[in-house]
Formats: sequence, C-alpha cells, structure tokens
Amino acid sequence: MVKSQATAGAQARSALASRGGLRGGAAERIARGGMLQGQQMNQQLGMQAAQNRLGIMTEDEKQRVGILQALPGMEVQALQPEFEKDKMTGQARQADIQNRSNTSQFNILQALADKKQRDAAAMAEYQSAMSGWAANKQADATMDAGKRDKFLGIF
Repeated sequence: MVKSQATAGAQARSALASRGGLRGGAAERIARGGMLQGQQMNQQLGMQAAQNRLGIMTEDEKQRVGILQALPGMEVQALQPEFEKDKMTGQARQADIQNRSNTSQFNILQALADKKQRDAAAMAEYQSAMSGWAANKQADATMDAGKRDKFLGIF
C-alpha cells in the first residue's frame, strides 16, 4: 500500500513536471491527496480485516453450533453398545428367572407325585392291615360261635 501510494505520488509529480506545472501548491496538493488516499486505503484495509474476522468468527460459531446439535445423537450412538449389553443382560436374567420358575414348578410337581405315591402305599398297607384285622375278627367270631353252639347244645 505504501509503495502504491509513493508510486502514484511520483507519477503525478512527474506528469505535472513534464508540463511545467509543478510548483509549491501543486506539490502540496499531490502530497495531501496521496496522504488522504493512504488514509482511505488504511481504513478500507481495516474494514476488510474486520469483515474477514467477523466472517471467520461467524463460520466458527456455525460449526460449533452444528457440532453441539450433533452431540446428543453422537452420545446416544456412543452409548448404544451399553444399551445393547444391558438389554442382553436383562434378557438373560429373564431367561434365568423363567428357568428357575420351571425348575421350581417341576420340583413341586415331582414332590406332589412322590407324596401321592407314599400316601397310596400307606393306604394299601393300611387296607392290608385292616383286611388282616377283619379276617382275625371274623375267625375269632367264628370260633366263638362254635363255642357258643356247643355251650347251648346245638351240635
């Protein structure tokens, strides 16, 4: 920018000098014009730099917001294996509970069947004992009847 300003000033002085019009006032106006042009260029460069920085910050903020918006989905995706593991653990526990329930139900049914068999065996033994007792009582009654008949003289 400084070189450009110096070159423009030199060209303007050279053009005036070649026509014979380079005097004190003209040189001063060329210098003042170059200085104003330099300040204007400085302002334009400053404004362009500020706009560039604003554009960079705006783009940076857009990217940051985009990343923040994607973050919940990324967190869920990152936790998905844990969710699957928990789901599989729950299914395994449910299967274990079902298996234990089936085993308990089988054990209860087996215990009831064993009790029923023991009760049936006890009943058969009781019936056998009662049959023997009844037979003994019958034999006793028959024997007593024979003694009574002899006593009464029926024979």
